[in-house]
Amino acid sequence: MILFRKDRAMKKKTPAQIRLLCGCFAALILTFAALLAAALGRGEKVRFGVSATPDCYGAAMLLQTPSAQYTVSVGSGDAVLKEALESGALDAAVLRYETFETMDAEKYEVRAVLSYCNLTVLSRDKGIKKITDLNDKKLVLAEDLRGSAEEAMLKKLLGKADVICSIGFGDNLGENDVLLVRPGDEYRAVSADRTLARCFVLSSVWKGLMDSARPAGACLVVSKAYLGKAGSSYNGFMRTLKDGCLYGDEKRKKTVEMCVAGGLARSTEEADYLISTCSFSFLEGDDLAASLQARKEL
Repeated sequence: MILFRKDRAMKKKTPAQIRLLCGCFAALILTFAALLAAALGRGEKVRFGVSATPDCYGAAMLLQTPSAQYTVSVGSGDAVLKEALESGALDAAVLRYETFETMDAEKYEVRAVLSYCNLTVLSRDKGIKKITDLNDKKLVLAEDLRGSAEEAMLKKLLGKADVICSIGFGDNLGENDVLLVRPGDEYRAVSADRTLARCFVLSSVWKGLMDSARPAGACLVVSKAYLGKAGSSYNGFMRTLKDGCLYGDEKRKKTVEMCVAGGLARSTEEADYLISTCSFSFLEGDDLAASLQARKEL
């Protein structure tokens, strides 16, 4: 049986043809290796969680700019976000520092400070403009602030300013009493009592009165398991979050719109009111270390 005709017989490859084929094959291998390295270099996208508080307003840009580098979820509070981190459903989240302190330091770490430990001073007395105006006043804090870092911060400032006053806890606010609340609770407080007005915030007083860095408040907490495999996706996420904080500070009106659209605020009125207390910080490196140290010393 004739399998093929002589004129269709396989011709022997010339050295030049062999070199060409080898070159093409090598190019394919290099291309595949480059694509594989790029994919590995990107790492996994960051699954990021925030809550609907002013501490997270700097993340509004991430909610409005979908990316292959990260996803953003809005949780109902620290407890939910902490549980999601510990279960592996999230890689990173914005949490108050006291929540981070309850987590396993071998598994999670703070990578940035996004806001400072803070209380807003509210009063019916429009003459209260500075901390020395609290002399001889009765200050009222919510019961959940008893023994808190915010209470410790307040007492340090009062001592530094030589202010003598009384501090009580609960919901009973006398006519001449001064109410101190976390920034996230301020809008609710003034909505319930329209006679109250903001006097000042403690983080600004600390900056002008104390010698140390302002104590950390809300922090970016990241799983160390994720950091072990992080790549350019994580770096891109960090750049975008930092840019979002800078943008929020410079473009507050637009940030209000993004906060409402992203579910970080219930209304434009609420976001517009609360954004005025936002520091839009993004502390890293030495600034991060100094802020965390100041928090630990409260």
